[in-house]
Amino acid sequence: LPSLTRGVFYGPGKKMIEKILENFVGEQKGDGVLFVAEEPDLQRVKDEIISFI
Repeated sequence: LPSLTRGVFYGPGKKMIEKILENFVGEQKGDGVLFVAEEPDLQRVKDEIISFI
């Protein structure tokens, strides 16, 4: 099984949540999103999120 990174992103901006869901498999919960990245390196996931929000 590949290593996965699971994350929670919370923010008041609906646009940011939409960007997370466009780039990762996830599910919106209120003002947040639970997501899964196939990248095991947490820093790479963080950098990727920063690049598109």
